[in-house]
Amino acid sequence: MDSFTIRASSLGELTDCPARWEAKYLLGMRLPSSTAAHLGTSIHAGTAAFDAARLNGSPITVMDAIGPMIDTLHDKTAEVDWRDGDWTPKEAEKVSIKLLNGYCQNVAPHFEYSGVEVTCEALEVTMPNGVTITLTGTTDRIYRVGEQ
Repeated sequence: MDSFTIRASSLGELTDCPARWEAKYLLGMRLPSSTAAHLGTSIHAGTAAFDAARLNGSPITVMDAIGPMIDTLHDKTAEVDWRDGDWTPKEAEKVSIKLLNGYCQNVAPHFEYSGVEVTCEALEVTMPNGVTITLTGTTDRIYRVGEQ
């Protein structure tokens, strides 16, 4: 392998446990998501929809943002170990709606974004052994600070 692409956000896992990183990112081996991780991913889908709509000049309501969140929460293709957490999918839905509402009503209004779910420019790094690693990724939010 002379070249490969990885997400920059996976580098922490690489330094923490190279064998786990290899299994996950090179060999495609996955464990089911925990309930908490899946809940976070679902809420993230709703907050991204809410913030992107505001950024694009077409704000949506909290009720509109709930749609993408619920779709993600109940995605049949997502592998989630619901036995590991304190919630059933229905209970997780109630919790996620409360958290999303809190974000949209109390957090988002205090920020002005210049980007939501922005794909970062790829960065190529050539290692001393000649292997080229291309780092990719996205950033959740780019905050506007001060005058632009």
